[in-house]
Amino acid sequence: MRYPKHGILGALGLSRSSHQRLGDEAQHFPEFDLKSKNNKSLCFFHRHDAKHAEAGHFHVFQYHQPEDVHLLAIALNWRGRPHRLFSVNRWVTGESWMPAAQTWRHFKAWRIRAERKWDDAWRSCQHLDQSAQDLALVGLWLEALIACLEPQMKACLRARDQTLADWIERKPGVNLLEDKALEVLSELVICMDASAASKAR
Repeated sequence: MRYPKHGILGALGLSRSSHQRLGDEAQHFPEFDLKSKNNKSLCFFHRHDAKHAEAGHFHVFQYHQPEDVHLLAIALNWRGRPHRLFSVNRWVTGESWMPAAQTWRHFKAWRIRAERKWDDAWRSCQHLDQSAQDLALVGLWLEALIACLEPQMKACLRARDQTLADWIERKPGVNLLEDKALEVLSELVICMDASAASKAR
């Protein structure tokens, strides 16, 4: 498979990257992550351990003093369309761990753009050079995607918490958040057509 030059994957510059480097967990796109001006909202894309049908996934974080809170990972297919949501254990991300409802509340404030209105955000992109403009649009795209997938994301977070609750009974006395045998805690295959229909109702 080859990364497309256009769309969300093209905007990340993946088509210009060596595929040999994409299996490296430390390889982020963009290189120094995509961050809001106050550094409280951030995300990055990478490919390591991706399923064959997937081009890679975004990790989305919101800063919560003194650590980051990880929302979910959003996997994309090779056309750049959201394919799957999944949650990972705390040892993977080093995040501040919170229950599903509390985690979601932090992401209602997730913003890469500085402007509060969409038309202002769009105009602010237009004076940037092409690569910076592309990354600004990635942030806007992700913000809209998170809003669109709210029901599925909440369901995936609740499933994450239920998985941990189930494992507590099986491994009493074990710090499951640091258990390397538990990496992916929940996942949910998504259909964007169904998501759009549910938002329209």
